[in-house]
Amino acid sequence: MAEAVPAIVRAGRPRSRVGFISLRRRSTALVCSQYSPLTTLHSSLSTLHCSLVYTGLLAGPRGLGADAQTVPIEEEPGMTTSRNVDIYEEITRLRQQGKRAALATIIQIRGSVPSFETAKILVREDGSTLGTVGGGCVENDVWKAARQVMVAEKPKRLLFDLTDTSNLEAGLICGGKVEVFVEPILATPTVYIFGAGHVSKFISKVAVLAGFNSVIIDNRPQYANAERFPEATRIYSESFEAAFEAIHPNEFSYIVIVTRGHQEDQTVLGWAAGTRARYIGMIGSKVKKRTLFRNLREEGIPQEALDRVQSPMGVEINAILPEEIAVSVVAQMIEYRRFKPGTRSSRSPVRAAAVAAGA
Repeated sequence: MAEAVPAIVRAGRPRSRVGFISLRRRSTALVCSQYSPLTTLHSSLSTLHCSLVYTGLLAGPRGLGADAQTVPIEEEPGMTTSRNVDIYEEITRLRQQGKRAALATIIQIRGSVPSFETAKILVREDGSTLGTVGGGCVENDVWKAARQVMVAEKPKRLLFDLTDTSNLEAGLICGGKVEVFVEPILATPTVYIFGAGHVSKFISKVAVLAGFNSVIIDNRPQYANAERFPEATRIYSESFEAAFEAIHPNEFSYIVIVTRGHQEDQTVLGWAAGTRARYIGMIGSKVKKRTLFRNLREEGIPQEALDRVQSPMGVEINAILPEEIAVSVVAQMIEYRRFKPGTRSSRSPVRAAAVAAGA
């Protein structure tokens, strides 16, 4: 039985109020929709809506179906649960919150398809979406690929051939091909450097050059200041405990522990071991590591949490000078950034204990 349609293209002047089709953009022909004649629709009304928006027959919010839609979003204090959200604004919000996503963009169309080049869909890590690339099975496959891309952190190209006769069985009567580029949306990695001594100064500089944000934490204002760390995104110069309350590491966070003493290293390490940080590194010798780990286990820190810590930290390049240690440490951070857990090469950490006192 045919489904009821809220509006049909009629002869004469088209209706333009809500619930009726607007003919401001193209002709009255519906291109490549997932149904046969208009009188016997086989697709759901939602799929029909997507097709109409992207053929220009039905105006979406601001006339742009891909860039702005009214969608439910994560509720925050003082924010309604639904509003018009721009894709690029949403990307900025997700990156600031340290959340993953993937953006799929139609980069080429050949023939007739229910969308247009540059149409976009943003897929969040919880599976929710913003925008559309035309709906139907194509969008479903794009959604699946986006989920893979955001985890692998590598882009992917997809090609859909809608001229294949096998698509007729699914109700697709398109006659075109669609190429989609899917790219990961990731937060800028941030390194939290505890300690503002000589080694920290160079780690911060090298990390920023490598694409990390740098945050400095030290309880000595004479060391932790903008004059010594002009490249730092933020500087905390009060107690370490105060910084613990303000900092919330996520999977794009890197923690480097190079304070002025073993006791402070232990305090910071005990906190860091319980965070979601992707990388935790502490300068020092194997003897120092054994001592601090034993103390923390006695305080109730589980061994599996301590096993995440790189100490001594850095890749082995026989580093001696603070500048060289910085290169070694940031190289290990890059290694953690570029490889998925369990696939990183095993390299001996740098033996930097000799200069730890100068940190």
